[in-house]
Amino acid sequence: MSRQAALDELIFALFNHDEMITDVRFATGEPVRIRKGPSQWQRLKDVDLGGCVFSDNNITNGQIELLIRKAYNLGDDRASGEAAMGSILADLRKQALHPSIQIDGTVKGEALSMRVRLAITRSGMGQKIVVTVRGIPQAPESTAAIGLPVVMRAFIRAKSGMIILCGQTGVGKSTTIAACLAEINAEKSGHIITIEDPVEFLHEPNRSFFTHREVGVDVASFAEGVEDALRAVPDVIMIGEIRNGETMAAALRAGESGHLVFASLHSPNATAALSKMRSFLPVAADQVALANNLICVVAQALVPDKRGQKALVCEILDCQEAVVREAVTDDGRMNDLDRKLRGKEINRSMAFVTALQRLVEADDVDPKVAASVVHHKEDAAVLLGLEKGRASGQSATRR
Repeated sequence: MSRQAALDELIFALFNHDEMITDVRFATGEPVRIRKGPSQWQRLKDVDLGGCVFSDNNITNGQIELLIRKAYNLGDDRASGEAAMGSILADLRKQALHPSIQIDGTVKGEALSMRVRLAITRSGMGQKIVVTVRGIPQAPESTAAIGLPVVMRAFIRAKSGMIILCGQTGVGKSTTIAACLAEINAEKSGHIITIEDPVEFLHEPNRSFFTHREVGVDVASFAEGVEDALRAVPDVIMIGEIRNGETMAAALRAGESGHLVFASLHSPNATAALSKMRSFLPVAADQVALANNLICVVAQALVPDKRGQKALVCEILDCQEAVVREAVTDDGRMNDLDRKLRGKEINRSMAFVTALQRLVEADDVDPKVAASVVHHKEDAAVLLGLEKGRASGQSATRR
């Protein structure tokens, strides 16, 4: 007789049987939803996990509380740890919680473990608990394996300065930064400090060694984490996310003081990221310092390819070029900078439309899919024009 699967069993099965799934969502009184790429949420149907099933029913608070118990190591016995569970739920009424959790399971007879990140919040005026789950790879991949452009290898070999990764939620910014740190770890001797919310990738020491610090556990904030890191003799500092001016200023100080800084922020493209960083640093002197310390800005997206997988698309802006430095200190030049980037006028830089054009011409990505990613109508027209040109060529060949 089959039994009803627990949520942690479902999580393990979903992430290990469909690599397109990036997130799983549980909410009280709602069906399970999964996401396969940006804005591609869908309702999960009944799942047979082999020996146990997961029915397409609405989630209960009891199921979610069992998952939270596992995240906080409270055990499965509902009679135990009630005080601790009550404290967690009380905290949840004040703020979101972001624990990570280790889940064990079996794939094709092989015992495996995986880590996932939970984002736990309240909704429905405090009546519902919502848990969004994201899978975390056990070890970082190489820059080549994730498809990062070769030019990035030159940027990450810098001794100091700032490398900024941007893009929407779920496009793999953390994965890209982890791959860059793994390459540094393989090539250089140094101390790498990561400040994350929560810690995602756990790097094993190779030529370098790591200190992993988690916001809310080891430090109170990203900014405080950076200030503390500067006293620990680091060579490289990774900041999980720049969310405000305080963190931006701390990141800039770290770059100015001779450290290589990696950080992410939410922004749709490279020039928008520059504008956002400028807004965090309203003082002219700080904007000049930013211009002098930025190495590059990389905006990225994940695009479904023709194999049913996700292709990494990167927009790269070399911030060491004079035209970029001038735009950082003069917002009036930002539109012109965007035009020059898309017009291939900046050395070692590549706009989204150029990267997508290469994928379309290699027949890896459908032109219509590529056109849906860009932010300018004229860029979409260029990509759709590739489809028309290919169709015309095929028609001429048949004649």
